[in-house]
Amino acid sequence: MNEFKIMKFSEDAKKDLIIGINQLADAVCLTLGPKGQNVIIEQDMGPAIITNDGVTIAKNINLKDHFYNLGVQICKEVSMKTENAVGDGTTTAMVLARDLINNGNTYFNKNNISPILFREKLNKCIKQINEEINLMKVDISNKDEQIKNIATISANNDSEIGQLIYDAISVVGKDGLIQVEDSNRTETSIVIENGIKVKSGYISPYFINQKDATIKYDNAYLMIFKEKLDNLDFIVSKMVEASEAMKKDRKKYPIIIMAPEVDQSITEMLIENKVNNSFPVCIVESPGYADYRDNLIEDISIYTGAKINNLSINKECNMNFHNQSISNLGFISNVVINKKDMIFKCNNINKKLIDERIKLIKKELVSEKEDFKIRRKNERIANLNNGMAVLKVGAYTKAELNEKKYRIDDALQSTKAALKHGIIPGGGISLYLLSHKLKERNNGDEIINIIANSLLVPLKQIIHNSGFEYNDILSNEKFKPIDGFGYNALTNKIVNLFDEGIVDPAMVAKSAIESAFSIAGMILTVGCVVALNKD
Repeated sequence: MNEFKIMKFSEDAKKDLIIGINQLADAVCLTLGPKGQNVIIEQDMGPAIITNDGVTIAKNINLKDHFYNLGVQICKEVSMKTENAVGDGTTTAMVLARDLINNGNTYFNKNNISPILFREKLNKCIKQINEEINLMKVDISNKDEQIKNIATISANNDSEIGQLIYDAISVVGKDGLIQVEDSNRTETSIVIENGIKVKSGYISPYFINQKDATIKYDNAYLMIFKEKLDNLDFIVSKMVEASEAMKKDRKKYPIIIMAPEVDQSITEMLIENKVNNSFPVCIVESPGYADYRDNLIEDISIYTGAKINNLSINKECNMNFHNQSISNLGFISNVVINKKDMIFKCNNINKKLIDERIKLIKKELVSEKEDFKIRRKNERIANLNNGMAVLKVGAYTKAELNEKKYRIDDALQSTKAALKHGIIPGGGISLYLLSHKLKERNNGDEIINIIANSLLVPLKQIIHNSGFEYNDILSNEKFKPIDGFGYNALTNKIVNLFDEGIVDPAMVAKSAIESAFSIAGMILTVGCVVALNKD
């Protein structure tokens, strides 16, 4: 079947895109600041969503008109990159983009100037803005009270979430792993777990030794295999060797076998052994897959001291399995294994080797571009640092639970961005200062004045959402942003922003501005739009 398309050109096309962007921004900008309003969103299934989270609102907006909707989707897609990268700043990005597009388009139509010039000016301003933010930012540590403030603001001023994230980071550090999981209760709590956690559950429930359907050992050997374990002689020899060694020490240590796949005959033999109480043993599946699995088991090898067995190499080299020493096994002090996860801790670790491993992963991170690979590498660093916190999220309904988890994820990302790249004054004041810096550095440039004026819009919107007038706030003699004083929309007072905890991660501001400028540059240079004819 032929699929027909409809086309619009020049100003007709651009006008419709801008209408869509304005409708999206109108809904989202209502939420900006601590006194932002709620938006009710009807869903195809389930109850309506009531939220003041700009990201949630944007995700749920799709317009009937094809051309209007294209403007919405382009704006949404680019600004959501800010959300994915640093956990916050999407609303600011959309508010900035709308102002740049509207005023930029008006200026070009009035003066008959090519919008390409505007895009060039945007690129120039981005560089200058990043330089100014770097001069403005203040570094913080994982014990700094500002962490709680950042997390609270990013979680839509939820002080409970802010406190939990602060407590978690205070314990595990900025490189520590913080996971978000569902709770079977209505309240949200934090659980601190020392050690490494991997997605590596037991392969058979017959190995369970606890009433809560888990496997728990204090002191256990770890045997790691890189490939499928299909050599029964090797396993038997190791178990005999371990048994003899334990007789000398008069201690009976279990053996945990980690492999990507295990031959059925070996599994059956070990289950029979376990059922007959001959020897405590357990098989777990290696975490991850492909290169990621190889990296994880190497991390575990370094952490536990276990040598990685590669059976294909052993066979090629005609190695005698019986001659391998028990010293090739790793040693774990405490371990808990369930169907999906394995959490373990080693008291005696080689700190030098672990530090070298972390240094190598951090070096790889510098050149890594893919978000999910960056996230995985950060998780590996956190695991090797021997610290992990689990935020157990509780709520009364599934919809509330999902919304709360989403805000916690965003707040975590923003907080980590602040720890890594520093903080700047919040409440729209940093962008206010950047506006004036741009004008100072580019005196008399009309296009840059349009760009600079757009940076004032977030502060104007925050004040408007609080029920006051922008000019009235600025006329207050205490309003001195250059000295760190700005507007607290929650109390309607001029305060020292750092003292009051009204701060933003520097990276959030950079990312929001870059996203907004990217959207504006794309929309203003559009000459034709081709849409699907679905009517």
